Amino acid sequence: MHHYSWTALLSMCEVIRDHRGVEDPDQAWILGELIRYLRHPNSGATAFDDMGPDWVAVRDAARDNGLRKNDPAVRDIAQRWDQLLRFAALRLEADIGQSVTQQLPAAQREVSKRLQHLVDQVVTGGCLDGVLRIPNTVGDLELSVDLRARRITAAVTVPAPDDRGGRARCTWLASQLDADVDRRLVVEAYARNARTATTATLEQIREDKDCLLGEDKKDPAKFRLVLTREMGVARKTGRTSPGFIDSVLSLITDFYGTVIQDLTAWTPKAPKITRAVPSAEPDALTEGDEPPALTVPDGAQAPPGSDPLGDTSPPGQPPEQRGVPAYPWS
Repeated sequence: MHHYSWTALLSMCEVIRDHRGVEDPDQAWILGELIRYLRHPNSGATAFDDMGPDWVAVRDAARDNGLRKNDPAVRDIAQRWDQLLRFAALRLEADIGQSVTQQLPAAQREVSKRLQHLVDQVVTGGCLDGVLRIPNTVGDLELSVDLRARRITAAVTVPAPDDRGGRARCTWLASQLDADVDRRLVVEAYARNARTATTATLEQIREDKDCLLGEDKKDPAKFRLVLTREMGVARKTGRTSPGFIDSVLSLITDFYGTVIQDLTAWTPKAPKITRAVPSAEPDALTEGDEPPALTVPDGAQAPPGSDPLGDTSPPGQPPEQRGVPAYPWS
């Protein structure tokens, strides 16, 4: 038996109503009433809105490098972070009408190993991470939180087209991004096998397409688009000061809506035939065309006035009068 959360059920209902539709008016009305009920604040089913009682202590201790791996508070925040990622996936799924899933590497697909990974990250670097996979997009939406710097980051990796030069690759990327993209968006360009990137803002790229090529002018093999914002610090949503959950959800929505959904992955063109294609039928002579000239082997001489069939009679005579045997069926 598989159990769904109320949030997951609400997301499914919104996808059906907004993206698939319900033909029967009575069923459509019932679905709308269910959504209205689940969305009511008193239903208790609408949102992930609290990072828990340990949030403030863990948040501040991460900045002071005072966390321990065996601290139950650290484990609680790590678990709530994964809950937030799943909630964010359901919210985005309801908005776009396509399945959005949390993507985990093979080494973290067991709950205990994923939890240990997050605990290690929080204790050693004050960081949290996660990946959301959205169908038919150029790449996964990567999320990271830096509790020490109080910053959250969204990123996506875009393979560069390999059928053009470096400058044209930068133009290809910049032309896909609209003017409403956050000015803080940074583009990192990686040459093949390079470990470090050449970085520039989108505005700088539009002014100078060569700024991402670096001093060596190497063609980028991939781009990484990165948007970093201040992290909300409040434990709950809807408070006077920006909440941590609010800041994460807002970044996901904005980054997907202004960056990822506008990007189209490059696909190579179909290969072309390089040799001449023979004609399906030999060229036919049309009225008025001259027949092909007689080919004479080297060293031999054709008699004057001879033709390929050996017929030297004046033109215009029937075959039987010219010495040319008639066909049996003529």
